[in-house]
Parts: sequence; structure tokens; C-alpha cells
Amino acid sequence: MDYLATKDGEKCILTIGEITNRYWTAVWFPRGKKIRFISIVVLEISRFNNMKKVMTTAEFDRLFDEGKDLDDAVDWSKPYSPNFEKKRVYLNLPISVVNKHDRHAKQQGIPRTLLINKWLSQKLDAVS
Repeated sequence: MDYLATKDGEKCILTIGEITNRYWTAVWFPRGKKIRFISIVVLEISRFNNMKKVMTTAEFDRLFDEGKDLDDAVDWSKPYSPNFEKKRVYLNLPISVVNKHDRHAKQQGIPRTLLINKWLSQKLDAVS
């Protein structure tokens, strides 16, 4: 089964299939006579059949509104907060700026990265 999408004017294809008792998904781009694979995932069917049923948002909301226990519906081992994922960013700064920044961080008793996060957040909030 193939699903076709376009990204930046380039054809992108998601292929889903079953081969030798496994489910396969592949995301790929045709490039002339070549293929560029972005991702390939294999899942054993027996493992797939043992997975928990996914609950819809509407079903979750209904159970919550009814006061039902939702502990089994939530994977507490992997907490997730939308918009709080982290991504490493590298900055090239002059030594004088780094030294000045480190002095400010030391005065406030916080690590350098926390001060950078704080300042960037304040600036972005001010312009939003």
C-alpha cells in the first residue's frame, strides 16, 4: 500500500506492507533511477498484536468526564509535554560575550544554558 505526498515540490512516498510475518513501513523519495530512503521500520506481527489498543481523544475525554480511572490508558513511564521538547543548538560567540554572560549567570547562581534560555524566552515573549 503506497501513500503519495509532496514536500517542497518533491514526491514523497510512504509504503506499508507485510513481508514474512512482519509489518514494514518505508518513507522514500524517487530520484530519477535511484531511490532515497528516509526511514524504514519493521514490526513483528506477534508484537503488534500484543500492543495495547489506542484510545481516541473523544473516548479518553468521555471516560475522564465520567470520572473513570484512566491509569491504564496513560503510559506514565514516558511523560511528554507538547512544545517542551528540547533541541540542541550551537552558538559561536566571541569570548568577551561568553565571559560577560558567565559573570551574569554566576551572579544569579544559575548555569549558563539556563540563563540563555531565560533571556531568549523573555525576548521572544516581548516580540510575540
